[in-house]
Amino acid sequence: EVYAYPKETPGCMGGGSARPRVAMHVTFEVVAPDGDEMRPGEALNMAEQWVGKIRELATSAGRGERQGKRLLFFVNPFGGSGRAVSIMQSVVRPLLKQSATASEVIVTERAGHARDFMRAAGNLAEYWGVVAVGGDGMLAEVVQGVAARTDSEEVLAALPLGHIPAGSGNGLAKSILSEAGELYDPLAATFLVLKATPKPLDLSVVTTPESRDLSFLCLGWAIISDVDIESERYRWLGSARFTVGAIERIAFLRHYRGRLAYLPADEGTVPPRPDAMPAWGDAAPAEWVTIEDSFVMLWVLQTSHAAHDMHSSPNSSLADGVFTIMLLRSGATTRLGLLSLFLQIEDGTHVNNAAVESVRARAFRLEPLTDQGIYSLDGEVVPYGPIQGTMLPGVARVLGDFGGDGP
Repeated sequence: EVYAYPKETPGCMGGGSARPRVAMHVTFEVVAPDGDEMRPGEALNMAEQWVGKIRELATSAGRGERQGKRLLFFVNPFGGSGRAVSIMQSVVRPLLKQSATASEVIVTERAGHARDFMRAAGNLAEYWGVVAVGGDGMLAEVVQGVAARTDSEEVLAALPLGHIPAGSGNGLAKSILSEAGELYDPLAATFLVLKATPKPLDLSVVTTPESRDLSFLCLGWAIISDVDIESERYRWLGSARFTVGAIERIAFLRHYRGRLAYLPADEGTVPPRPDAMPAWGDAAPAEWVTIEDSFVMLWVLQTSHAAHDMHSSPNSSLADGVFTIMLLRSGATTRLGLLSLFLQIEDGTHVNNAAVESVRARAFRLEPLTDQGIYSLDGEVVPYGPIQGTMLPGVARVLGDFGGDGP
């Protein structure tokens, strides 16, 4: 039996590379060249040779690192609309069986389960990759667990990450699929995990006086984080919770005063090492740009999509070594204009909105001058107060590179 998942043939109107993958299943029988009946042992031997050759041809170059290893999955049964277990059973497991991929599946039992496993595991060399089946928070747990290890740099370099979307936001999964020219769905994401080779992924070190985190997605403040975190009570709505939360927050709009400083991503500038960032209480270095004002939105982005339906930073890529900082100052637009802006984020046209300012940076510091507020880092709350971050270009890897036009 041969299983294949080619992209759907374009119709007369074309359709680009992001087309659905369709399942193909072919069964063939081995017969002797002269048509005579083969003995059972000969037929089995010939069939095994065919299977081996087909798998060899179907396997991309550079897969030696997978030999004798397993693919580790974390499945979050609680995230988003609770679809992760169903997706694992109906989509992922069949492809694992068809591709003869050895795997280990951990269904998480509590918040922090994946983080604790990755932090304490002594056998990570047994895996050739780790995949989150859930939302961005599930993958964030994996990354934070690795960050807490003494060998974190080695693990990040050796163990590629994968993301199969089954949560509410799924920003990294969408960004990976978009960059690979794949349609956003669990089948395409699973195919990519199993068939693609690793490609670099930027992380950043984001610190407050009380915390230190690795980030792969974005930091939100003001209306962005308010919507992200306060809409949790609408989680049962799935991704629609963000729309409901945005309408609610625009109706009762909040303004936040703060001081943003950043190192521009000019030619020749490099991100400061984490231990070379400005000390708390010190002014930003002279080459940094400082803005103090009242803001409605401040968004520090690392990927093209902050969620599957938010093309938040169209010019960002997975490994460009740059933060894209988008800000909206108080008074720059009306409530109706802000609602229109949120609708524009879906297709990325908000970058052309005159009210939105955008800068590219290697590092940043934000000091809120409003006493109360929320930070959302990759969808999780971090301590409110002074916060700063610097890029770690290409320190991690994701399963997302087909090379050329891809299979």
